[in-house]
Amino acid sequence: MKFLLKVKNYSLLIMALIVSALYWGSSHSALAGGFGRSSSQEPFFLFATGEGRDAVREAMAATGATAVSLALVDGDRFVWTEAFGVKDVVGGRPLAASEETMFGMGQASKLVAAIAVMRLVERRAIRLDDPVVRHLPAFRMRAPECQAITIRMLLSHASGLPGTDRRNLYTTVPFPGYPKQVLATLAGQRLKHPPGFLHARGNDGYTLLEELVGAVSGLGYGTFVQKEILDPLGMGHTRFGVAALPERDLSRAFRGGDRLPRECTNASAAAGLFSTPEDMARLITMVVNGGTVKDVHILDEASIQEMGRDQTRNSFNPVPSLLAAFGLGWDTVEQPALRAAGMRAWSIQGTTTQYGTAIIVVPAERMGVIVTGASGFTGVSAMAVAERVLLRKLVENKRILEMPRAPEAMPGQALPLDEGLPGVCGLYASCEAAYRAGPGSHHDTLRLEVFSPDDRTWRTLADQLKLRADGWFASDEAPETSFRFEPAGARQYLARRWTTRFTRVQEILAEKVQPRGKPDPAWTRLAGRAWVLANEHPSSLVPEPERRLELLILPGEGECLFVRGQGYYPVDASKGGPVATMMLQIPGSAENDLEDLRMVPMNGETWLQLGGRIYR
Repeated sequence: MKFLLKVKNYSLLIMALIVSALYWGSSHSALAGGFGRSSSQEPFFLFATGEGRDAVREAMAATGATAVSLALVDGDRFVWTEAFGVKDVVGGRPLAASEETMFGMGQASKLVAAIAVMRLVERRAIRLDDPVVRHLPAFRMRAPECQAITIRMLLSHASGLPGTDRRNLYTTVPFPGYPKQVLATLAGQRLKHPPGFLHARGNDGYTLLEELVGAVSGLGYGTFVQKEILDPLGMGHTRFGVAALPERDLSRAFRGGDRLPRECTNASAAAGLFSTPEDMARLITMVVNGGTVKDVHILDEASIQEMGRDQTRNSFNPVPSLLAAFGLGWDTVEQPALRAAGMRAWSIQGTTTQYGTAIIVVPAERMGVIVTGASGFTGVSAMAVAERVLLRKLVENKRILEMPRAPEAMPGQALPLDEGLPGVCGLYASCEAAYRAGPGSHHDTLRLEVFSPDDRTWRTLADQLKLRADGWFASDEAPETSFRFEPAGARQYLARRWTTRFTRVQEILAEKVQPRGKPDPAWTRLAGRAWVLANEHPSSLVPEPERRLELLILPGEGECLFVRGQGYYPVDASKGGPVATMMLQIPGSAENDLEDLRMVPMNGETWLQLGGRIYR
């Protein structure tokens, strides 16, 4: 295992600084493609490495991660790369992670997919605003509006597709048929909202892009990416999860001391890339240098800038969020922590069943960082480390005076609530949870509860929330987290605002559940029963909650029917017939996976279909 360097006395510190300074002035090894690299030991005296090592140590302790690796780019050089922890245990012997250890990139793989699409755009083989069906005629849905979905909408999560086909997404052996499976699943589905209406995260759009790039290039997605991006940049330690991976270089995941089976992520364009921080740093270097680095040209600068343009402007979002200012291939082009420091940065993060990754770039400063890890290490964990490293480097480069600090949350003036209480009370829901707003335990206060499906009870999320002068509800005891009820046409949304290490952020949490009529008796008879997943690949890595599907009528909330599968959300079963339809429209993350629920007659029984999954 690789431990953090600890200097025990002042004389050793001086010696280390001298040795490091001498080494820094020596010639550096050259990498393929002409990229400059600094040894992980060279920048010992950089403040960013101290901040980064502290952040990594804290993150590993908090998550139980077995390995973390990172790379920091400044200009056209890697100024710091380092790996921490254990990549595997063989014969009882731990093997230390290194800069050549590969990790799953998760949804950060979308950045590579977006670059591949822009390569085809620059060759005039496609245009961003072309309808997808023009280049991928196999794509069809039950909704005829799908023909209006453009390539840009897929890249920026504005297509209206249900979200992610989780069936066979993660397996222990490669399942190369996943993209064709997604096409078949979508053929039986509707859209959540009209194309381009709002932006909501999902993976299926990028799986369609995987098929589109392969069809337009004539090479297949993996071959095109290898030829057009990976090989020119010298990314020799980068593979897709559906391909063979070198076991000796792979960071394996552990849970409770047990080595987990290898994870194969079959959605290559959406989440299936495996790589090292050094390899991904080559990609970052290209991006922050306007598409060209040294003699390697991948994209024109205009294409890089279009990828970094906020695509969500003028779309529906009653509570805009810096966390979801989508670019093309970027989760946000207004990274909150860097914006708090006065810098415009683009970022993306990803989490799989075994890995977590985050990438941030600051194009104006030609800087970027990637952080990745295994075993309980999520994209959120990686982003927290990446923010600290990059902000400290900006201070070190004298580009900002100090690292930002989140504003102290002070409870504002409380306003009378009695008149406004009925308008906000009621049931709210997202793709993951159900919430209930009602009178608080004290006069002129509000209580917010969340439903626990495990024990079928409502649990208090926040109590004694007072309406403040700024329109947000917050308690005197915990003002760092506040809530807002925002009407938008016939809908109403519950938003949350919270304090992070460097700033305050907000995002829509759920939508108010509007009455749609009494559920059809054929559906209410199914409430309270459970179904078992029946059509998953034998090697699929299905989280335990997703193996069962349940239909619930929440206690004290009338007869609204909720489905608990991968997500947890209401469906409209009032129209009769075998379909209970999705009914929420939420910008951002809370609409990630919503699908219609169908009754499927099977051998005299009623089975249920949710997306591509069938439950018996």
